[in-house]
Amino acid sequence: MNLPEWRPGHTSGNTPVTSPLTSVWQAERIALLWLLALAPAVGFAIWQEPAGWLRTAFLVALLLQAWQLLFRLMLPPAGALFSIQDLVHALLFALLLPVDFGIREIVFTVSFGSVFGDRLFGGRGFSFLNPVVTGMGFALFTFSSTSSDIPLSAVPIAALLIPAIVLTSVELISIRTLLGILASAVFLLAGSPGEAASWQLEQSSTLALVALYLVTDPAAGGSTDASRFAHGLLFGVLAMVLLHADQDVLAAAINAALLASLSAPLLDHLVVQMLAYRRGQRLLLQRRAVVDAVMAAGKEGRSPAAGPERDQADV
Repeated sequence: MNLPEWRPGHTSGNTPVTSPLTSVWQAERIALLWLLALAPAVGFAIWQEPAGWLRTAFLVALLLQAWQLLFRLMLPPAGALFSIQDLVHALLFALLLPVDFGIREIVFTVSFGSVFGDRLFGGRGFSFLNPVVTGMGFALFTFSSTSSDIPLSAVPIAALLIPAIVLTSVELISIRTLLGILASAVFLLAGSPGEAASWQLEQSSTLALVALYLVTDPAAGGSTDASRFAHGLLFGVLAMVLLHADQDVLAAAINAALLASLSAPLLDHLVVQMLAYRRGQRLLLQRRAVVDAVMAAGKEGRSPAAGPERDQADV
C-alpha cells in the first residue's frame, strides 16, 4: 500500500513510539475514503436505474455480510461483525454485474469472489487478489453463454475524474499505476488512430471504472515503484489485446485486471532481483576500488629505504 504503514504496538527501547498516522490511517478510515470516492459513480448508477441497481447492491451487501459472519464464527478472532470494506466491494459488484444476471448468478459470483479472493487468505491485506475481480472473472467465464457482458450501469468518465484526483492526492492509489495504464493506452491507440474514434462511451467508461477502482487497488498490485508502473502497463496492454480478440469490454477489462493481479508478485520479484543485482554490482566495484587503493598504497610504502620500518609499523 502507498500509505505509510505504522504499527501502534511498536516500541523503541522502553518508550512507546507514537505517530499522528496511527490515529488517521486505520483500515476502516481507509475503507471510508474508498466509499466516498465511489459516491459519484454510485450516484449516477442510482439516477440511471434506481430500483434495479439498489436491489442488486442490497443483495450483494447481504451476501458479503453473511460470509463475514460465517468466517467470524469459524475463526473467532477474524475481523469485526461489519466492515466498511465489504460495503465498498458490494458497490463495486453492483456497478459491474451484467444487467441480465439473476439471483443464482449473483450469489455464485459474489460468494466465489468473497471466499476465494479474500476470506481464505485472511482478509484484506493478506490476499494478492481483489475479490471483485476474482468474482467477476469467475462469473464471466462460467456464465458467459447466458449473459450479455453489459454492466448494470454505464458510469461516464467525467464522474471518475474527481475520485481519481482525491485518491491519488491522499496516496490511496499509486500514480505510477495510473501512468502505466495511460502510457499503454496512448501507445496502442496512437498506432491505430481509427480505433480511438470508433470507441463508444460504454467501452471507455467500463475500462476507466475497472482501472480506477480495481487495478489500482494497493492490496492487489505491486509493492515497488517499478512494479506498480509495470502492473498498470500490463493491464492496459492485456485489455487492448483482449478487445482486439473480440472480447466484450467488460470481459476484457476484468480478465486483464485478473491476469495483471496474478502477475503482480512476479513483477515484484523481478524488480527486487534487479535491484539486488545492481546493488551487488555497485558493492563489487566499491570493493575493487578499495583493494586497488590498498595495493597502490602498499606499493608506494615498500621502497628499499623504508621497507623494514614500514613492516615494523604494520606489526
